[in-house]
Amino acid sequence: MAFDAERFMEAGWKRRVGTVKVPDLASWFHKKDDPVWHVQSLEGGEIARAREAERRNKTLKSVIDGLVSKNEEKKATAIRQIVGVSDDIPEDIAYRTEILRFGSVTPPVDYPLAAMLHRSKPIVFFEITNEIIRLTGLGHEPGKAKASGKTTKSDQD
Repeated sequence: MAFDAERFMEAGWKRRVGTVKVPDLASWFHKKDDPVWHVQSLEGGEIARAREAERRNKTLKSVIDGLVSKNEEKKATAIRQIVGVSDDIPEDIAYRTEILRFGSVTPPVDYPLAAMLHRSKPIVFFEITNEIIRLTGLGHEPGKAKASGKTTKSDQD
């Protein structure tokens, strides 16, 4: 049985989506909303960018340190915190920060939010990123087959 590449290419692939219940964050949701984090699977390029996070973390730190003189160390530290880089961020946290950024649908996540989440609620951070990784491992889902084209009205009246 041969692989049907044409049918594979036309499958209309869509990201998998899911939710993660985050009752520990309920205080920061509107009272009418369930404390649920909406996530999606990642694409190959996003996974690769997440894997490059450790290198980028080191590079950005060096750039920031080079731009700010030693007598402005507090300023450099603040800038590093804002963009989510530092000496003490382990490789896995840098990787998962990117996973969280790319895989979060609602709420959208930037570096400061990801950094605050992994520092203040590390188990929630890992639960959310684990679900994104799980969905990614399942791969995208094939969508509905595309319609063959626009239907024209018949001339038979």
